[in-house]
Amino acid sequence: MNIFLKLLAFEFNRFKKGYLSLIGLTFTIQGVGLFFQSRSYLSKVEMLKEEGVSTQGILSQLGHFDLLNYTYSLWFVAPIMLGIVALLFYSVFIWYRDWLGKNTFIYRLLLLPAKRMSIYFAKLFTIFLSVLGLVSSQYLFLHVYKWLIPLIISEEFTQVQSIAQVIEQGAFMVFLFPKTLPFFFFAYLTGLMVLMVLFTLILFERSFHLKGILLATGYAGLSLFIYFSPAIYQLYTRIIFANSETFLWFSIMGIVLMGLSILVSNFLLTKKITV
Repeated sequence: MNIFLKLLAFEFNRFKKGYLSLIGLTFTIQGVGLFFQSRSYLSKVEMLKEEGVSTQGILSQLGHFDLLNYTYSLWFVAPIMLGIVALLFYSVFIWYRDWLGKNTFIYRLLLLPAKRMSIYFAKLFTIFLSVLGLVSSQYLFLHVYKWLIPLIISEEFTQVQSIAQVIEQGAFMVFLFPKTLPFFFFAYLTGLMVLMVLFTLILFERSFHLKGILLATGYAGLSLFIYFSPAIYQLYTRIIFANSETFLWFSIMGIVLMGLSILVSNFLLTKKITV
């Protein structure tokens, strides 16, 4: 456990600058977007006022400026998508950096007096905790944006909304902030499962190189089949599961895949990757 915690801290330290830059970039782009969108809204308001349109008439034409509508804008959505892509890229880079660096640092890691799966789990939880951190920062940013809107636009043209309402009705926000505990565990454990399968694919390639690409492709196909087997079963038998049953089956298949990925990754790290 002590080696694992040291490896986890080490991986976080390597990612720290890029990670903080990603959070800062998200806030900057979204903040700039909020400013430009609010100024655009205000310019339309001023134009209509000059034409003698009443406040009620302006609202009937433009509607209120609120945080919910802003979450549907590209200014808000694009940085989130950028963060997802960046973390997916780093999920691959976190392994290949150690292999392809000048000193092939992976061999020093493999020689540590600890189980090799400590390396796997340190990298896995570096990514997973980074995802949780990025989501948490986005939640804080929502509160900042909610506070900023009334400072930019007068109260008569804004609509007060709770963060809970924004999350419930916003663009794909329910996936970032699941509103029920079971859906929270399902969503984030599914993300963890995808990471574990991805790590296993990388280890196949690192263990067998060209042959490993074929093995990784086969494992990816097997993983998809296992995970979507409840849906395939319903399709061919025409038996329709209730929502709760479907949720349960997908959860079970996800746990099966996580266990399988751990077993296969452990085998590859301990038996196929040599120093």
